[in-house]
Amino acid sequence: MLDDWTPLRVMLTAAWSVGCLASIFALYDARRFPWAARTVTAIIFLAYLAYLIDQLVFSGKPFEPTRRSEASPWNSFWGFIIIGLPALWYTILGRFSLRKPEVQTEDDTK
Repeated sequence: MLDDWTPLRVMLTAAWSVGCLASIFALYDARRFPWAARTVTAIIFLAYLAYLIDQLVFSGKPFEPTRRSEASPWNSFWGFIIIGLPALWYTILGRFSLRKPEVQTEDDTK
């Protein structure tokens, strides 16, 4: 679908494809494919990290509050805090809570 393939577009297309495939596995059976949801959240974390780095380093815009619809260092920072860090947390731990997951026995799953 793309006429002009650049390395960046290849990486973005590959990440999108892997994310879609992992989402299918995660939605189909999250217990059987625990890696799938973690893959999706890892991609989300990396996307927000890239957005933050792009806005802070390459945009040349000041770090000040702006409209939420505008791409800015301020909005990228808050997006990273609110969405990116929880995605990293889930990628590492496999859960959002601080509690340890309960161990299920064979009888509990029936």
